[in-house]
Amino acid sequence: MISLDTSLRHLAWSNQKFFESFLGQPDEVFGLKAADGEWPIGEILTHLAGSGEWYRYCLNGTTWTDLKPIVNGAV
Repeated sequence: MISLDTSLRHLAWSNQKFFESFLGQPDEVFGLKAADGEWPIGEILTHLAGSGEWYRYCLNGTTWTDLKPIVNGAV
């Protein structure tokens, strides 16, 4: 089994690659939804970024930071 450190490093690496794919996208992209009633892309990205913040909070006891909603390509 891989270590917690390796898991978190991989999560950070994969998140970085994933978020980079949204850089420079038009603002409209962040409001798109897969279907009515589903979260828009920006809210999903905010949720994913928040998960990293949650891990920091739980594992390190660092102060919780409420993230601003992602609404454009300035991720």
